[in-house]
Amino acid sequence: MALSVREQILAALAAKLGAIVTGGVAVTFYRNRRKAIAQGAWPALNQIDGGHGAPEEVLTPGISQYTLDVELEGEVGATPTAAMTEAQLGPALSDLYAASLKAALADRTLGGLCIDIHEGALAVDPDRGEGKAPAGAFSLALTIDFWTRNGDPYTIGP
Repeated sequence: MALSVREQILAALAAKLGAIVTGGVAVTFYRNRRKAIAQGAWPALNQIDGGHGAPEEVLTPGISQYTLDVELEGEVGATPTAAMTEAQLGPALSDLYAASLKAALADRTLGGLCIDIHEGALAVDPDRGEGKAPAGAFSLALTIDFWTRNGDPYTIGP
């Protein structure tokens, strides 16, 4: 079964993100996970596949250009086997963000599947609950520009 260009792009991005290691620890990777990530699975990264806008005709007739939204949600914190202090939380969040962005932008065309990947807004949320072990999360927006042949979502354009 043929995969749409959209799915090829999302799968290629997931393959890159699934290979991230931070602080000598492999990051637990998920794609479109809806349930909360268990504390023992940290550091973790969840790729949320978003929508894309209606195609825009580009200069080349018969080619449609799209912008696909993807959100990366990262989580870090103390685990049953690895302690973390409050002072280590910020650097751990920053490291997971940096490793995620570096992996996503290492090949901005994902092997020729897309035109470019752009970094969007970053939101950081350290858990400030008293009596809890240090933990925090971030959300990073990415947009991916890609082409298909007009009316054919299975064929990369141009």
